[in-house]
Amino acid sequence: MTKGKIVYLDKLPHCYFCAIKIGGIVDAKYDGKTVYEWWANMCGDCFRVHGIGKTGMGYAQELRIKEEK
Repeated sequence: MTKGKIVYLDKLPHCYFCAIKIGGIVDAKYDGKTVYEWWANMCGDCFRVHGIGKTGMGYAQELRIKEEK
């Protein structure tokens, strides 16, 4: 993968949009720029709806747990 597309973390943050929409705790799979011009942690579904659709530096990074390396 191209540098900057994947970030390995100890723990995944929660999806910003799911927390607002359903009040639920859903793990985020992306940290990226939204169509609203601000950045957010997003699950896969919310990334498809609210994200700009690209990964890489300046767009979005895929988030993974360190053990998944």
